Amino acid sequence: MGITPVLPVLRQLIDEDPKRVVTVLNVARNLAETPLWDEATALLARLPNSSHRLHLTAPEPGISLLTDARTGRPTESDVDELVGDGDLDVYLCGPEGFVGGLRKTLARAGVPEQRITDELFFSPRTGLSAGAAPSPAGPLRRPLHRLEHPHQLVRR
Repeated sequence: MGITPVLPVLRQLIDEDPKRVVTVLNVARNLAETPLWDEATALLARLPNSSHRLHLTAPEPGISLLTDARTGRPTESDVDELVGDGDLDVYLCGPEGFVGGLRKTLARAGVPEQRITDELFFSPRTGLSAGAAPSPAGPLRRPLHRLEHPHQLVRR
């Protein structure tokens, strides 16, 4: 799950840097495909300078009545709003196409490449619809390292 890596990072921030400004942007097809969102928002509630945004690309009917989720992927305007002056570190987690597209959008918004970290994973649904199978070597294409910043968008 794309939101999974953010949970330990948020717990670490609660313990070590609770006043840090943090924004978590989560993009999922629907609420059923982001079962850890409630846990992530509960952790964010313990960080006084945090915010969150959920985008659903294929929401269940009537979902807008139940949550503050936005419909569709984040637009360039959404990213520009989150990026502000560009003084932030970004951690991305998701399938290659999503991460690559968001990297380009962040670059256009003025975020330097060295301030973006990503963790790629294979999305079975996307791969199966394209007729591709997961790599026998595994879904990760970059070595993992200790994360010092929360999921997706972190302001300094």
